[in-house]
Amino acid sequence: MKYKFSSPLLPFSHYIISFFTIQILWAVGGNYITQQLLYITQTSLYAANPILLYGIQHANFFFLLIVLIIFIRIVSRTSFLSFISDYQKFNYKGLLLGMSVWLIAMIVNSIFTIIFFDEILITHYIDDINIHLLMFFVALICSPVQALGEEILFRALFYRAFNHVKVHKYLVALISAILFTLAHSLNAELKMENSFFLVLTYYFLSGFFFMLIVYHHKGIEVALGAHIMNNFYIATIMNYRHSSIISHPFFIINETNIYLDIILLILSSLILLIIPAIKSNDHIEAIE
Repeated sequence: MKYKFSSPLLPFSHYIISFFTIQILWAVGGNYITQQLLYITQTSLYAANPILLYGIQHANFFFLLIVLIIFIRIVSRTSFLSFISDYQKFNYKGLLLGMSVWLIAMIVNSIFTIIFFDEILITHYIDDINIHLLMFFVALICSPVQALGEEILFRALFYRAFNHVKVHKYLVALISAILFTLAHSLNAELKMENSFFLVLTYYFLSGFFFMLIVYHHKGIEVALGAHIMNNFYIATIMNYRHSSIISHPFFIINETNIYLDIILLILSSLILLIIPAIKSNDHIEAIE
């Protein structure tokens, strides 16, 4: 896949100001929309329906994505693709690569959690395949929107901001990871007993590795695929109590094993980081 010409760049300070401005708009506007939707639906018979709550929960990410698109087109004055990737076309293979690696990691996580850590699977007392199909459909829309919004804000924006600034990618990844962790510091998972710092560590490592993956693959597509699959799997296949994602999955476990989560996060991220090097070496050998 060919690289395109570099898109026009804003001054570094403009990116930083834009990042915090978008964060404020997201916090205020996104929260307002969510609260209004909860208020409107609170008297409905479906007020406590997890699929409805899942959709309402993701309304703020639709708002975030709209704000980001406006920023890219009006402030950054570039195309959407030029902002998120260095390729001339969207890297669908990279997207599928990220999704595939993360799907395998999630399945392994589920198997280990059930077999080796004796977590009891809880199924719904009243279950209907049509409800799960609806959950799949809603998650197919919401998961990509949530992941895309966060990947643009915490990865693509920093990738562009530091594109022509002499700052090492590991430092950029560190900055991105800290801000990504702070953005998730109020998530429900942090209420899990004896897991506060481990959950923060998980978010930090996610932000750190995903930023490096963006650098290695020269765009957010691979990290986006991994992010989408992570959220989609949790929403539809197996979720856990205290999860920040409200959904109607096939199975629910009492608690996820945070140590296993961190190990598989690191291993999956390293696999995605090694793959570009392997391709480069193959290309060099073919030339020689």
